[in-house]
Amino acid sequence: MKGMKCFVYLVILIFSLGAYAIESAAQNLIATCADDPGAPGSYMLTANLSSSGNCLEVGAANVTIDLNGFQIEKTAGGGLTAGIKFSNSLLDPQGITVRNGTIKGFSFGINLSGGRSCLVENISARDNTSAGIRVDSGCTVRNNIAVDNLGSGIVASEANIISGNTAYSNDLDGIDVGSDNLISNNNASLNARDGISTNGFGFQNLISGNTTSGNGQDGIQIDCPSNLTGNIAQGNGVMNVNLIGLGCKRFGDNLF
Repeated sequence: MKGMKCFVYLVILIFSLGAYAIESAAQNLIATCADDPGAPGSYMLTANLSSSGNCLEVGAANVTIDLNGFQIEKTAGGGLTAGIKFSNSLLDPQGITVRNGTIKGFSFGINLSGGRSCLVENISARDNTSAGIRVDSGCTVRNNIAVDNLGSGIVASEANIISGNTAYSNDLDGIDVGSDNLISNNNASLNARDGISTNGFGFQNLISGNTTSGNGQDGIQIDCPSNLTGNIAQGNGVMNVNLIGLGCKRFGDNLF
C-alpha cells in the first residue's frame, strides 16, 4: 500500500512539473524595451525597463503583458511617448491586457487609445507628463493607482468599467470619462481640477460608490442624463457635485 501511495505521489509530481514547464514555456519573456509583443500570447517582464522613447509597442491583438512587479521608466529625451502603446502598424487593436507593475516618466504611462476590449489592472502609473492610463472603449480599468501625473490620472472614452482605482494628486482630473461608462468604487481625491469628470463630453454614465475629496474644483462633475448612487463627495474646492444639464438621477445614500 505504501508503495502504491509513493507511485501515485510520483505521478502527480511528474504531471505537475510538466504542467509548470508548459506554462513557463508559454510565457514570452521581455528583458528590454526592444522585446515588443509582436504576436498573440502572454508576455512577462524579467527586469526593470528604461527608455528614452516609447518602450513596448504592441503589434498584435490578444496580447497579455505581465509586468511581474517590475517598473518601466522613461529616463531621458522628449517627444510624445508611452510606456506601453499600440504599434502604428496594428490595424485592429483589441484584447490587450496589462497588469502588475509601475510605469512612470512618459507622456502616457499606458496609451491604449484607438483600441477596444482591453484590461488594465494592478498598475501604478505615476509622474507621467500627460495621462497615467488612457483607454478607448469596451475596456476594464481596475485596481490601479494613478498619481502625480501632469494630466489626468485615468482617461477613458466610452462603454468602459472604471473600478476600484485610486487617482490622486494629478494636475488635471483624477478620472476623466466620456459616455456610457460604469465608474464605481474609486477614490479620486486631491487632484488639481475635478475628482471625476466628463468635461462636457460624457452622458449616460453610472457613478456608483466613489469617494472624492480635496479636489481643486469639483468632486464629481457629470453631464446629464447620468445616474449617481452611493457616492461620497466632500471638501472639494468649488462644488462637491456639479450636474450639468437635465436628467441626472440620484439613488441610494449619496453624501454631498
